[in-house]
Amino acid sequence: VGGATFQKNLMVETIIPNRLKMDLDFGPQAWISAHPTPATLTSAWLYGAPAPGLHADISVSFSTTGTTFPSFGDYVFTDPSRSFSSQRMTVFDGNLDSTGKAAFNLQLNAGNAAPGKLNARFLTRVFENSGAFSSEQRTFEFSPYDRYVGIRLPKGDASRSMLLTDTDHTVEIALLDPEGKPVTESVEVECAVYELSWRWWWEKGGSESAEFANSLSHTPVATGTVNTANGKATWQFRVAYPSWGRYLVVVRDRSGGHSAAHTVYIDWPNWAGRSQDQGPVGNSMLALSPEKSMYPAGENAVITFPSNKESHALIVVEKGGEIIRHEWVACTDSVTRYEFKTDSSMLPNVYVHVSLFQQHLQTMNDLPVRLYGITPVSVTDSSTVIQPRIAAPEKWESESKASFTISEAAGKAMTYTVAVVDEGLL
Repeated sequence: VGGATFQKNLMVETIIPNRLKMDLDFGPQAWISAHPTPATLTSAWLYGAPAPGLHADISVSFSTTGTTFPSFGDYVFTDPSRSFSSQRMTVFDGNLDSTGKAAFNLQLNAGNAAPGKLNARFLTRVFENSGAFSSEQRTFEFSPYDRYVGIRLPKGDASRSMLLTDTDHTVEIALLDPEGKPVTESVEVECAVYELSWRWWWEKGGSESAEFANSLSHTPVATGTVNTANGKATWQFRVAYPSWGRYLVVVRDRSGGHSAAHTVYIDWPNWAGRSQDQGPVGNSMLALSPEKSMYPAGENAVITFPSNKESHALIVVEKGGEIIRHEWVACTDSVTRYEFKTDSSMLPNVYVHVSLFQQHLQTMNDLPVRLYGITPVSVTDSSTVIQPRIAAPEKWESESKASFTISEAAGKAMTYTVAVVDEGLL
């Protein structure tokens, strides 16, 4: 413009690959505790010589992970009502000694809102004298608590997994150390049941945990304290009619800091079923429940759905846009059970669609006259399953011919593709 000369400055960044290798060691334990832990950083050049006197730093960030213990697989050990976030923090900043090592005490603190165990992701950097650095990231399991409380709720009914009002329900409690062993000492735990605000179908969203965390001071439906014995305890609660809906059962280790919580749906006996948070949305939706996740061809598939004895249901079995069968059935009180025989033409699955019609002006519930639901039913046939086998030596020598054999376990015909890849690269 106007004869002026413009110059654009370009910044060129040179990416230098790692020239140093490093090893971060926290001892023989597979996880890191919140207590001071001896740690060692060792660094060397890629050709093996130590890297003495170089500057290094280590930072860490946390992320949530599942908290499970094999011997208590059906217990819940996390609290979804807790909101957790983490920022990266520096845990070591110093120089390596003459042998390329640095020893320090590591003590991690993830705050007091962790829902359970965490992943600790360490970023280690070792700087050359020129200022260039090599880096490495490693993830370790971090246990922010010395004890973990877990809860197991009753399974509820077969059709909706719901609990009933005016009934005592037992919460089974487990108290374990980070390795999953029962805590032998007696510990007092607090128990409470909170009613969650009901949201109709047009308000459905994924923000319930955050909403509940902001309203935790609301009056609970039931409270109590129990003492554990050898890592176990039980507590009972009851929700009185006419209350119904979704409730959060919370158990807290008062002195240890950890808590576990689980959402449960509680409704009146003989109720036709209302929409649940994890089930169908809309007050006109019908919850269909297959008794098994998969049926062998030739076996009877069983579908159950909530109903009342004055209603009728049109049941349609569909596959690929075609109707395989349809029939009207008279419903039974509380739950209707429907069976049909599967065959190989239904592979890999069919859909069962139910339209339930209630009598006009009925007063047993306030649901619509017509309710509907759909569910897939998976079907399998062992004769159609192929089981490829590869017979090959455990090791192949380089610069030599290799051979291997492909077969099917039962001798069935099959079409296959063979891929040979270098595990070191892929």
